[in-house]
Amino acid sequence: MRPKIIDGKVLTANMLLNITLEYIEALNNESAPNIHSTLERIIHTETRKICDDVLVEFHDHVFSKQ
Repeated sequence: MRPKIIDGKVLTANMLLNITLEYIEALNNESAPNIHSTLERIIHTETRKICDDVLVEFHDHVFSKQ
């Protein structure tokens, strides 16, 4: 099965879970979920997590050689 791509980004399980939770919250509050803004927030959050992980790995790599 090929990965699903939304707005040029690969949809991860965590992103799908977050989208689902956003929809449930919107439906419970009787408002219409906004697909694009929800996806943008989720992509931003996932990207931030990846950047943080890379920074930690880089830090560990650099300081382990000293």
